[in-house]
Amino acid sequence: MPLWEFFAPEGAFSDEDKEALATTITDAYQSVHLPRFYVDVIYHDLPAKNIFMGGVATGKFIRLRIEQIAREMSDTTVVEGLPAGTYSREWMREYWMNQIDAMLIPYTRDRGYEWEVHINQTPVDMWTVQGFVPPPGESDAERLWRELNRPVAYERTPPAPPEILVLNGQQ
Repeated sequence: MPLWEFFAPEGAFSDEDKEALATTITDAYQSVHLPRFYVDVIYHDLPAKNIFMGGVATGKFIRLRIEQIAREMSDTTVVEGLPAGTYSREWMREYWMNQIDAMLIPYTRDRGYEWEVHINQTPVDMWTVQGFVPPPGESDAERLWRELNRPVAYERTPPAPPEILVLNGQQ
């Protein structure tokens, strides 16, 4: 699940901009085989007087916080047209950051805004979707989720519980 949160001055994005950018973002994740419904985009429109950069109020700064969970950027991440394992984790991360900037430039630099982006990678085992533990990436179950564009039950083997240490007949 990627979650993109934009913190921007009121009016930085029109309703049409928001929809177009959300579609572009979703398309980018779909190109690496994520279900479209995994992608969440939230816009926080703030009064310009509430946005500070370097301790100075500015109406020309956009901050983007991204949470990525469904995939960890690594040398096995799917990149259209490139066989997995032919690139490094570092290359993958730089490639993705460049893709993000390319998506943002028409809405930021081209309009006179400064911007900053960061990505947090949450462990996949700390995530559920409508109560379901998402299926492993590129699995048949994930392909079904992608095809249906919604989560559905699937056959899953949960992790084994820890062994309980018994001391003196007590747990």
